[in-house]
Amino acid sequence: MARCPRIRQLLLAGALITASFLGCSVKEDRDGCPCHIDLLFGGSSDCSKALYAVSGDYYASDTVPSGAGRYSLSVPRREVRIMLFSPSGCGGNTGLLIPEGTDCPPVRMFSKSYDATCEYIRDSVRLSKNYCLLSVTFEPSDPSVPYPFSVTVRGNVCGYSCEGEPLPGPFRFDMMPGEGSRCSMRLPRQRDDSLLMDIISSEGTLRTFAIGSAMAEAGYDWDAVELEDCELVVDYSRTIMTLRADCWSRTFSFQYFL
Repeated sequence: MARCPRIRQLLLAGALITASFLGCSVKEDRDGCPCHIDLLFGGSSDCSKALYAVSGDYYASDTVPSGAGRYSLSVPRREVRIMLFSPSGCGGNTGLLIPEGTDCPPVRMFSKSYDATCEYIRDSVRLSKNYCLLSVTFEPSDPSVPYPFSVTVRGNVCGYSCEGEPLPGPFRFDMMPGEGSRCSMRLPRQRDDSLLMDIISSEGTLRTFAIGSAMAEAGYDWDAVELEDCELVVDYSRTIMTLRADCWSRTFSFQYFL
């Protein structure tokens, strides 16, 4: 019987420690207490991540170090959006903007709105690959001659909103095919099939490929959780182009010229 008071003391001490951790005492109105959120990172955590938490006038940011399997934060008891970008140099509290003239960074992203009107949330987080690496190879009639034209890719997505959705706006990236008449760029997730590729000489635009239409016809899925990389091979001598990804290959005639 003598141990009962001791047990009660230990239980009370545990309750007080827990209340202190949550930022409120047992006797306080808990509606004003913060919500504690634990984010668990599965899979590879080799890169650091930029974290942003936003809710009205509330704003917090931090860097989750590489290798971290867990991150904890306390937020106001209301709806809070949490965004994560990896590598940590990508994105901001309003999303990710791609300046015209640059391609999409190699970004992995997570964005979710939490109902933080409770005391504790625990969630597993996975950052998704939100870019497509497009490699373009030109097969000229004479392989010994360097490809004489530059390439411009144009589109209508210039980044991502804070909700992680494709952001409407002008996109443009210029490339000069190098060794093997090959060049590459990273595309953001698309909203439609409007991507265009211009072939440009010193005198201006020679031809334009509707590569967005070709990718749609080939079955490329812009809604996939993890965007696939893809390769475009243009063969002038046979007037065809071929799109390839990990699990498929599709060849077209030049009907996708505009």
